[in-house]
Amino acid sequence: MKPKAEFHEVIKMKFFEVNSRFSRRELSTGEAAEILGVSVSTFFRKRTRFAEEDEAGLVDRRIGRMSAKRVPADEAMRVIALFETQYYDFTVKHFHEN
Repeated sequence: MKPKAEFHEVIKMKFFEVNSRFSRRELSTGEAAEILGVSVSTFFRKRTRFAEEDEAGLVDRRIGRMSAKRVPADEAMRVIALFETQYYDFTVKHFHEN
């Protein structure tokens, strides 16, 4: 099993345990969310998706998708070329406004 797949299995098992304890009223909403390391609204969203879609609802839907903020390769190459030729002696401090 791949590391990401193993990680998601651990998260699913943790969610099942916390969700069952929450359903039995052993945990408050805040406690359940804190154990999972998410906000209360995210915990409720996960519970809703789990109720509607079973285990498939717990899978992160962003996996395998490219970021909408991803920089095009030609733009990245242009910036790298500028940094190597024209701005070789600049650091992050040059670009940060005080």
